[in-house]
Amino acid sequence: MEQFKDLTLGLIEQGDLLVDADEKLSDLQQRLICHVERYGDKADGAAVELGIKIKIKYKAQHDAYVVVSSVSGKTPSRPDRSTVAMPGETDEGRPTLMVSPSGSRRDHPRQGIIVTDTGEAVDPTTGEVVGTDAAANG
Repeated sequence: MEQFKDLTLGLIEQGDLLVDADEKLSDLQQRLICHVERYGDKADGAAVELGIKIKIKYKAQHDAYVVVSSVSGKTPSRPDRSTVAMPGETDEGRPTLMVSPSGSRRDHPRQGIIVTDTGEAVDPTTGEVVGTDAAANG
């Protein structure tokens, strides 16, 4: 049996590098799927990235080479969203931007959500109070 073998990815860290890379790849896939499910069409073009970094260094003191490796992953960022704001003043007279506490619709930021004084959403067609969940989900 050979004491040493040619360096391959499968032998780095006694195989742990590939195990870690497989685990990270599985995690990245799950994160991308969840991202697309959460953001739908706004996730168009979202991507994940698996990085494997291997550095081989020579150490003269030991007349040997050291293989340093790492696995990293990059996940998609949250898609940009908009909130419409209007210029105004605080009670102290300081300039500020004012926004509706009920927010706006995610698909049409200029379309505000009609709510009661307590924050419950109101159906604009019927005038019926439809609850706080509808206001939050706009």
